[in-house]
Amino acid sequence: MTGASNLKLRNNLILGENPLIQSNLLPSDFRGIFYMDTYTNYTTSDFNGFRPNEGYEMQFVWNSPAYNIMRNYETPRDVRAFGTLKELCNATGQECNGILVDYDIFENVAKPDMADPTRVYMFDKLDFRLKPNAVAVDKGCLLPNVNDDFTGSAPDLGALERGQPLPIYGPRPKN
Repeated sequence: MTGASNLKLRNNLILGENPLIQSNLLPSDFRGIFYMDTYTNYTTSDFNGFRPNEGYEMQFVWNSPAYNIMRNYETPRDVRAFGTLKELCNATGQECNGILVDYDIFENVAKPDMADPTRVYMFDKLDFRLKPNAVAVDKGCLLPNVNDDFTGSAPDLGALERGQPLPIYGPRPKN
């Protein structure tokens, strides 16, 4: 895995399913939910929702140059692994507004059956809108020109704002 730079991750829902992430920067294979490998200390991540992978102590990795260095593309980055969002926030200042979520936040989306990776899910049977009382409602931050039309006290996490019409994909009907 190679590093990236200048990222600003906001308002995402990241639900884990125990993937294997291989990296020469980790002492062993990482099976947590979030792995950031950046060459800059101005890469940031906040206001995201995470469903940690079950059965793994370390869930969050943040690799970056030493904190007193803004960017470094040549020397190895400091590897930092954390079990909780609070630990990640306290050590790095990242995801201090991040929250834990699960599949029950959605109107009609169940955890995928990982025992059957070839299963095809029919899009018209899934509803990724947030339930009214979901922990991800009003937990995002304003992204100018992206979610200006939020309906509650703050934007929701994820791609669909509660109370807004669903986007239309593909050909549009003629008026």
